[in-house]
Amino acid sequence: MKALIRLLVAALAALVSTASIAQDQDYPVRPIRLIVPFSAGGPTDATARAVAQKMGALLGQQMVVENRTGAGAIVGSEIVAKAPADGYMLLFGTFSMAISATLYPKLPYDTLDDFAPIGQVANTFLVLAVPANSPAHTLQEFIAMVRAAPEKVNYGSSGIGGGMHLASEMFLARSGLQGVTHVPYRGNSMVVPALLAGDLSFAFLGMDSAVPHIRSGDLRAIAVTSPRRDPLLPEVPTFAEAGLPGVEVGIWFVIEAPKNTPPAVVNKLNATLNAALNSPELQALSSKFAGTVLLAGSTPQSTRAFIRDEIIRWAPVVTSLSAKPE
Repeated sequence: MKALIRLLVAALAALVSTASIAQDQDYPVRPIRLIVPFSAGGPTDATARAVAQKMGALLGQQMVVENRTGAGAIVGSEIVAKAPADGYMLLFGTFSMAISATLYPKLPYDTLDDFAPIGQVANTFLVLAVPANSPAHTLQEFIAMVRAAPEKVNYGSSGIGGGMHLASEMFLARSGLQGVTHVPYRGNSMVVPALLAGDLSFAFLGMDSAVPHIRSGDLRAIAVTSPRRDPLLPEVPTFAEAGLPGVEVGIWFVIEAPKNTPPAVVNKLNATLNAALNSPELQALSSKFAGTVLLAGSTPQSTRAFIRDEIIRWAPVVTSLSAKPE
């Protein structure tokens, strides 16, 4: 009797395993939800929608973008972390994940352990910009200006712990500057008008918002945070070229699934993502996203290692912040 029970259990396990494999091979059989933890209309949302549209076409199922904002991207990330591990809910993760891992001591998820990375999507870089009437034209002139009277210098960001804030803090730390005032705004859209009005001394801006004003002469570019000069601003040096190595800041995007998502599903999504990024449609579209570099060719393993390394790299900068998010 016991032998019969063992045989039945083994047969049932084999049946379940076979059904699971078949289900993974058929994936996807219904639309996939891509959670974007930022508001609609911004560069993160625009990139996510372009990638989702192409991936959906390649998979033969619609990939629906849902904007689930709140708490510095934590709300949307938590939704995915706690979703069923079946490949039908994904996260469009960003640079903020690496920051939140240190900035918030009690996250409702583990940034590394509660997700299954699919792959890297893109990287976009920043430019240090000053008002057109600033006396500084080069990085060395700007550093000298700030060092001479730091109490008269302020900078803007989209909020505490965001990319603009941390890029500024990294720059100040690398250049040994202190006593500068941080003015956090509620979103990127408020920083550029303040800089144009002369209410701010400087800001690290995304290329998409900075380039038009730099070309019009209303703002002046000092240096870019990319490892190489940006083709949209070929005359602007990198920080390393300008004499201050170590200020390299990329606002990156990745796609992740909940942990324990079947490897077959993860691998299919990874292959589809890379095919989408290599497609003529997205390659052509990337030229419209100022400063954005598509990152085709990543693997789930390399993406996990990248996120881990970013958490480690930014932890000292985050822990040094005097102000913490509310």
